[in-house]
Amino acid sequence: MKLLVFLALINFPFTRGVRDIPRLILRQDKLGDRLDYNITQNHTVFFFHPEDGDELYVGGTDFVFQIDVEYCRIVEFFPLGTTGGQTCGEGPCKNVITVIQKFQDSLFVCGTNGNKPQCWKLYSQMPNHTLEIVESYKGTGLSPFVYSQNALSLTVEGDLYAAAPLYSDGSSLQFRRKAGSRTNVWMYDKWVTEPTFISTCWVRRKEEPDNEKIYVFFREKNSDSNPEADHWISRVAQVCKETEKIWHGPDGGAPGNTGQSVNAKAEMHPTSAYAVQPRA
Repeated sequence: MKLLVFLALINFPFTRGVRDIPRLILRQDKLGDRLDYNITQNHTVFFFHPEDGDELYVGGTDFVFQIDVEYCRIVEFFPLGTTGGQTCGEGPCKNVITVIQKFQDSLFVCGTNGNKPQCWKLYSQMPNHTLEIVESYKGTGLSPFVYSQNALSLTVEGDLYAAAPLYSDGSSLQFRRKAGSRTNVWMYDKWVTEPTFISTCWVRRKEEPDNEKIYVFFREKNSDSNPEADHWISRVAQVCKETEKIWHGPDGGAPGNTGQSVNAKAEMHPTSAYAVQPRA
């Protein structure tokens, strides 16, 4: 049931629109088990970790919900408005949540914060601890400046990896290790041309933990000017977790892939890594 719930939530954002009724479907076997947003959400992110039981975290505009999936109820509400001092044109500044991860000792959340990315640590209310929201890292390089910009994140053994623009115009988009116990590393910016990061995953090797890799799936503009060549090509890069190197891999074998939101899965065999990335 947990898997069914997770898939239902992942598919929800792709059906949104101004005429859609904003709602969060929590179960597939009961049509009445749903929670309605108060306003239409242009962008939502979800975090569900099986080890945490039935707890689901949902991030939207100016908020994060903690939801008990089993009983279909909101158990915690974290208000996360902008920190102030921003200018956002005609309308009020909004903080659209773009990153939710378990990192270090808390729930780690980042948002656009009125075009000035910021991250927070969220602590749930406990018998001996009140609900707490603590400003953490500056969000540049972790969260995009606006929710429509490309971004992704991953935590691995206490380290935080992310791909997000360094500048408000969306430039300097690279995959980086941004925080944690190991040295920060990043892609060389001349390796890629107009990349769109699709997904990232950590492939474990129980018998050889020192050789574990993090794989990054992305597409980039083809440097081949031949008119018959594909304009976009898929790539796979790997991060050597222990040696602190990022390698730019060869063609991923799926030319023409222009998908912005696809799932990528990888499985490690003794000598090879296999990945599935849908074609356009």
